Amino acid sequence: MQEIWRLLKILEEKERNWSFLPKKKPINKIKALSRLSVIGHPSLIIHLISYLREDSREIRIVTVQTIKQLFEKISGKKNYYNTLRYCPITEKDIAFYKNEFDRDHFIVLMKIASQNSNGYIREQALRDLGKLREQNILPFILFRLADWVPNIRVVANEALKGLVASEFHQELINNILLIKWLQIVGRVDLSEVYDFVIKFLVVDCREKTLEVFSTIKDKERRIIATELSKVITSEEEIKLLLSDKHFLIRLLTLNHFEILTENQKQTLLEDRSSLVRHNTLYHFKNSNNFESILKNYLADRSGNIRYLSRFYLKDTAIDFREFYIQNLINHHQEVGSMLGLLEIEAKDCVEYLTQYLSSDKIRLVKPCFYVLSILNPNEVLAFVKANIFTTQTGVKKLIINFIANSRDKELIAFVRNAYQDLNEENKLSILGMFSLIGGYTSLPDLMIGTIDEKEVVRNHAKLCINKWIQKASTLFIEPTGAERDRMVQTFNDVNEYHNENFVFKENPMDRVKFYIR
Repeated sequence: MQEIWRLLKILEEKERNWSFLPKKKPINKIKALSRLSVIGHPSLIIHLISYLREDSREIRIVTVQTIKQLFEKISGKKNYYNTLRYCPITEKDIAFYKNEFDRDHFIVLMKIASQNSNGYIREQALRDLGKLREQNILPFILFRLADWVPNIRVVANEALKGLVASEFHQELINNILLIKWLQIVGRVDLSEVYDFVIKFLVVDCREKTLEVFSTIKDKERRIIATELSKVITSEEEIKLLLSDKHFLIRLLTLNHFEILTENQKQTLLEDRSSLVRHNTLYHFKNSNNFESILKNYLADRSGNIRYLSRFYLKDTAIDFREFYIQNLINHHQEVGSMLGLLEIEAKDCVEYLTQYLSSDKIRLVKPCFYVLSILNPNEVLAFVKANIFTTQTGVKKLIINFIANSRDKELIAFVRNAYQDLNEENKLSILGMFSLIGGYTSLPDLMIGTIDEKEVVRNHAKLCINKWIQKASTLFIEPTGAERDRMVQTFNDVNEYHNENFVFKENPMDRVKFYIR
């Protein structure tokens, strides 16, 4: 910041030119402007505008180049007006810019002027931008469609009509999201403008829009797809929507369910998105084979679809418990079947689940552990002890959460006994577990972590203690006698270590002392 102010001071210095000597080139000012273009922030534009009317043409040229570079640094549509509204630009300045600077730099200056707090300046800038008919001016025309001055909105509408042409097709698509955003602002009703642009894109230039459809960005493509899907004119359009990578666009094909082929309906039933599968099933609700279709989704990966299937099949002869068991025996839809047994609370089916704990497929081990830990926690205790220090991150996370939630004394004692011999990664995991457990049970273990030989472990333990202190006000239960004795003993040992070794700038036990009394 100090360098920026120093450079601005250089620009304010008056040049001493003697009439009997040739004028010197303002090298210092040119260097200052060049440096500002690199390190400067867009908010500096307001300070540089006045140098566009400097006597030295070299300074004028470098200034407009610097302003252009700073202008390009503005990010976010909301920041243009806040950054540029107070730029000291007059109508005479605009006329001067038009004659002095080349087309590209003049366009930049008119974009800046279009954000001015003075309505007359905004209006003049819009008129000039409309005449230029350049691709990159469209957003600045659109901004003013929601201007609070009616005359400016009229000028913006006229300028937009001149840009709704085939050569601006891609630019209109790129900015359709901006029109949507301006509608949300709610200052004026832009529905007519939106309908005018949409009609051009999906009716007048429909073929051209379809050609570039797959290359459009996701958010803009969703808007275009929604409008295209209102009237489907060919089989190819259905295929285009059906093959899109965005699930919400594929979902639009259900609006034309009656014209879909059987293969296309089956494609939707097998879609990777659970929402698409779910909504497709609803469209089969009145078909004769609805129940036979639903049976295939009783063990779907999605909980909503499993619930939907069971709801509509509850009055049939299907035994859901037996259905899920047979799936597990035949290794078919294992994940959905495990979760299905959990959802129907089949606690007597544990024997069919335990085999998957020893599977070499992690995608089966994780749901199996999750289901067993709820249906019958005792069945996973041996697995927990054997795998708590596994290299499989997903399984380890489930085990850590299980111990933290169950607060099983035997498992906690097992972890404490193993802690000192663990590697750095496992120590971090265990400290995280004790942080989740919280309360007076975990505080001594977190204190021990602050004297570990590894700096990463010490820092993590200190962070966990800080979190513990933040939550300490919620500890309404007094510690037991055994917990208090362990806390005091651990505190004394750890505090003595910190006072002697200074592994932290400040002894972390100083903040803990209050809670040990």
